[in-house]
Amino acid sequence: MLVDVHKDWSFATVLDQDDRVAVQRKLPNEHVPSFLEQFNVLKVGLEASTHVVPLYRALVGRGYC
Repeated sequence: MLVDVHKDWSFATVLDQDDRVAVQRKLPNEHVPSFLEQFNVLKVGLEASTHVVPLYRALVGRGYC
């Protein structure tokens, strides 16, 4: 999963086993962790920005990072 993080929302991209785009969604940041639950996500890539810290902490709390 790749996540383009913005202040209030993120653009989440789930890749399949062949690194092809399977799903893309624009979501409020607080919905990203629950969005991941429907997929077998092994890794999460987050862009480095000042807005990423709260989302990173939420993902770590659920064991994703």
